[in-house]
Amino acid sequence: MEERIKQFADTLPTKGGFGKRDNRKALTLIRYTDDFVILHKDITVIQRCKEIISKWLKGMGLELKPSKTRLAHTLNQYEQQKPGFNFLGFNIRQFLVGKQGKRI
Repeated sequence: MEERIKQFADTLPTKGGFGKRDNRKALTLIRYTDDFVILHKDITVIQRCKEIISKWLKGMGLELKPSKTRLAHTLNQYEQQKPGFNFLGFNIRQFLVGKQGKRI
């Protein structure tokens, strides 16, 4: 699974001359036994990773469980769901910090 995700990261378009190494750093897969999380700033990249993993699992006769699989943003609501997600007993979420008013 990790290799498929790395191969996909290599195909992502580069920005400003940065290469494959930076694409691989921008796409993170965290795995512990049968649980995993994929992190990236672009939701379309995450959706494509979900398709790649579903296809990879299907080759072994497995599938992602829809009730346990979801796309989430760690700061803002996404598809009317609360921000963040639970992973291995931890709630992963971002919070706004500092003054949020107008600066003079």
